[in-house]
Amino acid sequence: MLGMSGFTLSSPGIAAEEIPVNLEKLRQEPENYLGQRIVVEGILEAQGRGRATRFWLRAGEGGLAVTPWAPLEVYHPREGEARVKGMAHFVGRRLRLTGLLAQENGELILKVDSAQDL
Repeated sequence: MLGMSGFTLSSPGIAAEEIPVNLEKLRQEPENYLGQRIVVEGILEAQGRGRATRFWLRAGEGGLAVTPWAPLEVYHPREGEARVKGMAHFVGRRLRLTGLLAQENGELILKVDSAQDL
């Protein structure tokens, strides 16, 4: 449904379409995917330390900046509480990430809303 502003509004409970794309094609035609929910696969890498850590999804020579979707630091849970996986758990793993592709400060970034180990 189109809202008065011209943007598409989605009904509660209905997910936006997810577009599978490989990172090479994304690098060649980023304008085709800006503002879209995409699904990409690759290996997660981290650069920096502490709060200055940045995360990248890499595949071949290409890479894409991604937002963290888990805590940066994990403290030991209280007895009986479930253990939480922090971002360090995912670094070096092959993942399938889903999220909104945006541009911030002239750079493409995937605003991740779900991650799956492959």
